[in-house]
Amino acid sequence: MFTDSYDVVLTAGKEEILEKFHKMDARVVFSAEGFCWPDKSLADKYPEVKIHEKRFLCSGGFIGYARDIYEIVSYTAVGDEEDDQLYYTKLFLDETLREKWNMKLDKKSEIFMNLHGALGDIMIKYKGSHSFLYNVKTGTVPIVIHGNGPIKP
Repeated sequence: MFTDSYDVVLTAGKEEILEKFHKMDARVVFSAEGFCWPDKSLADKYPEVKIHEKRFLCSGGFIGYARDIYEIVSYTAVGDEEDDQLYYTKLFLDETLREKWNMKLDKKSEIFMNLHGALGDIMIKYKGSHSFLYNVKTGTVPIVIHGNGPIKP
């Protein structure tokens, strides 16, 4: 699993993360968000999603099998001045590559929750002395909470 660093909080351990990953029946799962960035012109190329699901890839979090991740990150060279999210987006939008690596987006925020533009989608719930993030739109309890975008002070 890969995540951004300073703006990410993990709320559970590897067992729960792996359980949710395996249920998604994918080789690689990228986090998803409601904004097509950094190239908005690619928005129409993404597969459609159901209401309340997130449609666009966010490279701030992904999980997968080591062999597949290695193949993805080494598929083509990415320069220091290039955008990693655009790189992964172009691979994901290539249907042949998406099928080859069985890449999926975490559309319902089962594992990854990106907070940019999604504060209305979440609430903090409590069970005894334990608090957790709940996605009110999808009914999920995400584990990797990513405070991406301008949400940070």
